[in-house]
Amino acid sequence: MGLLPATPAHAKNHLWRFTEVFSNAAGTIQFVEMQECCGADEETQMGSTSITSNTATYNFPNNLSGPTGHRWIVIATQGFAQLPGAPAPDYIMPDRFFNPAGDTLRYRGVTDMIQFTAGQLPTNGTDSLQRDLQTGLTTVGVNNPINFAGQTGTINAATAVPAAASLVLIPMAIALIGIGVVHLRRRRRFA
Repeated sequence: MGLLPATPAHAKNHLWRFTEVFSNAAGTIQFVEMQECCGADEETQMGSTSITSNTATYNFPNNLSGPTGHRWIVIATQGFAQLPGAPAPDYIMPDRFFNPAGDTLRYRGVTDMIQFTAGQLPTNGTDSLQRDLQTGLTTVGVNNPINFAGQTGTINAATAVPAAASLVLIPMAIALIGIGVVHLRRRRRFA
């Protein structure tokens, strides 16, 4: 019986690495940035893989289209997507996908991992944890996510009004205006 020559496996999604992690303290505004590390233009098969945190799994819903070499992707919450200055996320993940007080993010199980403990991930609304792919070292700096289309931006989640708060604030403002109008009418009637 003859032996067949070994052929290399081409996963087409195994060269993505975590480069930036951001969260506000509540976990409602989060993003994870990843970069294709090695210049391979065919790392598009995201629909067959996932990211996990200590308590959740995010399955990429679809593949990428186009060359991938040294490009980035942004996986973010809807709260991030609604902020001024935010580049459009490539994928939307649920709120509180990871714990800002400490967690481990894994891509494809063991392909890549980034871990942070209490106090390492800034939650001030502007800074993020950033990893240099050359050295593997993490630093803290002003967030600067870049999406697959090459759009970049910086967000300020410290001044963001949560969506639930706006649902309360709008009716409250209308009620206060109504009370003011009634008060003015009474003052005019008795003046």
